[in-house]
Amino acid sequence: MQWFYLDANRQQIPFDENYLQALVTEGRVQPNTLVWNQSLGQDWQPAERIFPNWFPDQQQLAETVAARTAAPKRLNEDLRELVRDLASYISANKGWIKFVGVMMFIGGALTIPIGLLNIWLGVILFKAANSAVMAEQTGTKESLEQCLYEVGRYFKISGIIVLIFMILYIVGIVLFFLFFAGALAAAAGSGAFEPIPDQL
Repeated sequence: MQWFYLDANRQQIPFDENYLQALVTEGRVQPNTLVWNQSLGQDWQPAERIFPNWFPDQQQLAETVAARTAAPKRLNEDLRELVRDLASYISANKGWIKFVGVMMFIGGALTIPIGLLNIWLGVILFKAANSAVMAEQTGTKESLEQCLYEVGRYFKISGIIVLIFMILYIVGIVLFFLFFAGALAAAAGSGAFEPIPDQL
């Protein structure tokens, strides 16, 4: 059946009833748009009165739009609250976290010499490996001598390092016992270890 609707300029635009949904979706036909066909006689009617299924209740539509706009706000507020709750657990221990961070800095700074020593030993081993490959490929005596020199140097430096650590370890133990013995002697001299007299 042929229908007509009045556009904004009051022009009569023909349309087929089968394409009404497309016109509603495009916004060309609104609920209050006047429509007409021959069965209505001379009276133009609002589209929502003739085709109520194509136009949801305006109140329901407004509530749906309001709910859709309110949902992101609630979601953002819930997310902020969750972030605050989770952050409060870490924030409550911020003193300890910073303390451990400072200790890590200090520990890292103290181990720099050991790290540099390991890098140096690694470089020596790389040189030895490269010299061994060169000696194998070329068969030259010089390459083999260089390889053996680097290997010997590696073990010599490693031995010196082990010796230094052993000496430091022994010195540490001796100092600990001297300190402990001194503390005992000081305590004995102050009378801290005198026997308690029997009370009658």
